[in-house]
Amino acid sequence: MRFIKKIISCFLSFIVLFTIAFCVSFSWKENRVYAKESSAENSGCEESPQRGWFVTVDISINGNENTVWTTAKHEFSIFSSTVIVYLYLYCSDTYQESYTNMTLVSSNYTSNLTLGNSITASGSTGGVPKYWLGRMRYKIDNGNWQESDTGAVLYG
Repeated sequence: MRFIKKIISCFLSFIVLFTIAFCVSFSWKENRVYAKESSAENSGCEESPQRGWFVTVDISINGNENTVWTTAKHEFSIFSSTVIVYLYLYCSDTYQESYTNMTLVSSNYTSNLTLGNSITASGSTGGVPKYWLGRMRYKIDNGNWQESDTGAVLYG
């Protein structure tokens, strides 16, 4: 009998702790307000839905003697989210620390990179060794724009 009471007590404690953790996590979520497009019928503000939590978007670069490609992938998120991604592939004959000193070779865009999916931008090496860099600009839900790059890598 004591064993059953302990199991029930542990189960109820777990439920209470889970409920508290869930409520606290919702209270940490930041609500943003943005202005609507002004019109004669509608002027004012509305709350923007920010749905995704812990969203992870990764960028990678890969290649062989003939082709180089950079890939952006929506790896993980809790709940659904809208992820806007601009992906760029740059190259240079010499090593450069910044994409601003490199030549844009290819780009790609998606208005919603869904969980588990990816986009790719690729370019031809022409058989010549060059330094390549992948760069992405992305926005999660109605958050701020963020940037990430792969760093320069020699391919060809």
